[in-house]
Amino acid sequence: MHLFSQFTPSTTDINRTSSIYNIFNIAHYTNKLLKQSEIEEILSKIWIPDINYNFPIKISVVGKQQKVLKLKFQYKWLINFPWLAYSEVNNGMYCKYCVAFTKNEAGVNNRKLGAFVLKKYDDWKHAMENFKNHSNLEYHKKSLLDADNFLNMLKNPIWAIDKIIDNEKNKQILQNRKNIIPIIEAVILCGSQNLALRGHRYSGKIESNDSKVINEGNFIEILRYRAQGDIKMKTYLESSGKMKYTSNRSQNNMIDACNKILLD
Repeated sequence: MHLFSQFTPSTTDINRTSSIYNIFNIAHYTNKLLKQSEIEEILSKIWIPDINYNFPIKISVVGKQQKVLKLKFQYKWLINFPWLAYSEVNNGMYCKYCVAFTKNEAGVNNRKLGAFVLKKYDDWKHAMENFKNHSNLEYHKKSLLDADNFLNMLKNPIWAIDKIIDNEKNKQILQNRKNIIPIIEAVILCGSQNLALRGHRYSGKIESNDSKVINEGNFIEILRYRAQGDIKMKTYLESSGKMKYTSNRSQNNMIDACNKILLD
């Protein structure tokens, strides 16, 4: 009897092998601001059930006839959708990449996120359909790229710094292009309506709510009017910095560019 109890694992020992006691369970990382070390854990150390793991059955009652369904998670889903992470804590699934990199709001109109990110997913009946839908979401695709960049940063910190600089530079270029579009449109509008661009004097900085007695011209007034209903443009025009592309020289360059396009 003594020998038998010596080699039989205790209840405590058995429980310690469970992922509930494993700090790398995906459920422990949700609904919190993650540190870099925690993101690394999600990407490289997150708990994965063994192929012989016995997933619990979820009983659901569906339809008018109150049909009882007994369904459970399928291990093959982890292979078909590598972004999935199973939590034994609540018998639910999460997207480990979205948990690591997606904020609380994303998608259309920045809606608050739910299943796969902030909440578990456990609708096994419609699992395949919803797994595929999640795979096609833009914020999910962005999370995959963020994960790839994060892992590259860990492998090569110097490369990561260069990459960050390049990314920031590209972001600035794209933002500058967005900022200049309404300015070009104002020039084109004045030209198409045979309106003079400049007034008696142009003071430089454009305040969207500023109504001056001095006539600064149709071009500036169009931008000022448009900025009243465009918060991004308002912020751009009223922010500090010299390169606003609203100067007389910039206007002339835009006019020349339009002429070349029309004449070519």
